Amino acid sequence: MLKGGVDPTTGAPYEGQIGLTCAACHTGHLEYKNVSIRFDGGPAMVNLGDVERVIGLSIGYTLMLPWRFERFASKLERIKGQSVDRKQIRGDLELALQKIKNQKAAADRLMTGQGVADLDEGFGRLDALNRMGNQVFYTSLLDPATGELRDPLLKGNFARHDAPVSFPPIWDTPYFLWAQYDASVLNELVRNSGEALGVSATINMTAAAPGRPLFASSIHLSEIARFEELLRGADPFSAGDASRGKFTGLVAPNGRTRRRNSAVTRPGRLMKSSSNKVAILSRSLL
Repeated sequence: MLKGGVDPTTGAPYEGQIGLTCAACHTGHLEYKNVSIRFDGGPAMVNLGDVERVIGLSIGYTLMLPWRFERFASKLERIKGQSVDRKQIRGDLELALQKIKNQKAAADRLMTGQGVADLDEGFGRLDALNRMGNQVFYTSLLDPATGELRDPLLKGNFARHDAPVSFPPIWDTPYFLWAQYDASVLNELVRNSGEALGVSATINMTAAAPGRPLFASSIHLSEIARFEELLRGADPFSAGDASRGKFTGLVAPNGRTRRRNSAVTRPGRLMKSSSNKVAILSRSLL
């Protein structure tokens, strides 16, 4: 969740937002004989293209079906503990849906003009670099109210999704000198800052203004650095045994499991709980 703050581009306040974190792509999950197994830091099987389409359809159906809109507004009232302005909520949803439509139409026109189309990434795969680049150098520069192009030159910043790759496990990533599949990022702090921007953290890419310097962003770099150091753990390429002792960072699953309804752990076997949920102890924060 992105807490509310001030947009470094416009200076206007924005409300808290819910979105994806690193865990969306780097949390593995298996289902086997009614047992659910999660391993943190492993490759996910999510299809983000389908997630995007479902979100757009959900907003559209909420606006089209009166009973669905009423259910949505009533739930907001229960969450807030007070009545809400249904007219404003409907207007906000209509604006959000129109921005999605405008961005989709603009991207389709760009690709049609180039005679290309996005590749279907599918489950467990993503063209992360092009997605991040599009968000930072194209989408974040669109008109914030309409989602339309403000400068025709921005068309050159757009790239289709044409290089999807499987999500890698990230247990040893902090010990690589270069990150990403194409070795394009020198360290993990730069890489994770790019990922934060790629999932809609705000950044001033236009012009400096009082209190809003160029390239100021809503990213909390000190927090990212703190998490990186916590998850780094012992060097997996050293001669030492990184599996001993207390929490030492994110490492690959070692076969130990924990029942969701119990603190008991046993090595080397899966333990089926009453809720049929089993979690691998992968020493992560998730």
